[in-house]
Amino acid sequence: MLLGIIVGGAHLSFCLLFFAFYFASADPQKSMAFSLFVPFDPWIVPLSRLPITEVGFAAAVTILGTAQWWAVGHLVGTGFRWIIERLRRS
Repeated sequence: MLLGIIVGGAHLSFCLLFFAFYFASADPQKSMAFSLFVPFDPWIVPLSRLPITEVGFAAAVTILGTAQWWAVGHLVGTGFRWIIERLRRS
C-alpha cells in the first residue's frame, strides 16, 4: 500500500508540475512535450486520437496515470510482502 502511495504520488506530482508549465507556455510546439508520458503511460497514444480538449486530455492523463501507477505500486508492494512472508515461514 505504501509503495502504491509513493509511486502514485510521484506521478501526480509530476503531472501537476508538468501541466502547470505546459499551460503557462506560449510555444506553438508545446504539444510535443506529451511524448514524455508515452514510456510511462502508453495508453495516452490512443487517448490522443479522441476529440477532447487539452484540459480534458491533461485531466485524463493525470487521473488515469495516477490510478495506474498507484495500482502498479500496490501490486508490487503486495507481491514483495507475500514473498517475504513465504520466506519467513520456510
